[in-house]
Amino acid sequence: RRASPAAVLKHEILEAWSDGDVAAARADVTYTMRDGIRLTLPAVTRVRVHDGRASEYMIFMDPGPVVAASHR
Repeated sequence: RRASPAAVLKHEILEAWSDGDVAAARADVTYTMRDGIRLTLPAVTRVRVHDGRASEYMIFMDPGPVVAASHR
């Protein structure tokens, strides 16, 4: 198992909304890499709840910059 390239993750919720059984949030996610470099990436999370449990959970973001930074 490979260790995570990020030492710390911080999520800042910028906007959140819901409609019926679906909720979504837009956030800035800041990755602090093990070498101290910080990357802030936009993300959207969408969840559908059925019978009190998440029945769908989707995260939309481009992890490319974190992957590239982990290979430096």
